[in-house]
Amino acid sequence: MIEKRFGVRFRSNYLAAWLTERGYSPQKPETPAVERDNPAIARWFAEDWPRILKKRATRRRTSS
Repeated sequence: MIEKRFGVRFRSNYLAAWLTERGYSPQKPETPAVERDNPAIARWFAEDWPRILKKRATRRRTSS
């Protein structure tokens, strides 16, 4: 990608060192899981997450 975009070629070992010297680290983006079910995740956030937060807030109030 660097070579295509900037016309500069780096060897992978040198690139890692070059990035590290400048405060960056070579990273690969995470690939999303094939099994990911976005509608189920949205439903969980809409239905279960508020209930969990409410229960947690109640516990904090009673334990203080």
